[in-house]
Amino acid sequence: MNASFLTTIVTSTDCPGSSSAVFAYPTRFTDVTSTSDRARKLIWNFKDGLRSSEVADLVSEKLQNTFNSSDLSDLCLICVPASTRAKNDSRFQSFVQKVCDKTRMTNGFNYITIQSDREAAHLGGTENAEYSYNEYAIKGSYIVLFDDVVTSGHSMRNLQNKLESLGAIVVCAISLGRTYSDYHGENHQPHPYTGAL
Repeated sequence: MNASFLTTIVTSTDCPGSSSAVFAYPTRFTDVTSTSDRARKLIWNFKDGLRSSEVADLVSEKLQNTFNSSDLSDLCLICVPASTRAKNDSRFQSFVQKVCDKTRMTNGFNYITIQSDREAAHLGGTENAEYSYNEYAIKGSYIVLFDDVVTSGHSMRNLQNKLESLGAIVVCAISLGRTYSDYHGENHQPHPYTGAL
């Protein structure tokens, strides 16, 4: 398995297999295309614990195409944890199992446990959650990281660094879309998980 870091993004249901990112427009943007609106609804439904089969199909297909194989048994899927245990379970537990059933990846859902919940960042939360890690299972694993939406890339980058410090090799990061922001300052730097820049 090629252990180089890949940047891949799953796109909307209108363009599976595309390598360009779908922007996840915040609800303050009302004048979006119908494709963007469908993508936004898919992402928000997924965040609410719905449509996990549809998203699992998109992610499985994207990963199998990216690695040019239907058998990804050398890889382990780990999600960037949600802000609370309840949201994490609702959003990711079934999804990870479905992707792993389709791709033969190792299910890494239980490799990270949320010890204390935090307020979601988009709701003003600034404190970090506390996690415990199954270091024995993580060490030596070839990891695919998944996050539903990437905004700055900090959560994905921080988890990548933590997993690598525990002996994992992060080979790929994937998300449904990236948050569109109209607040780009002169120091704005694109994060490495977009595939679109």
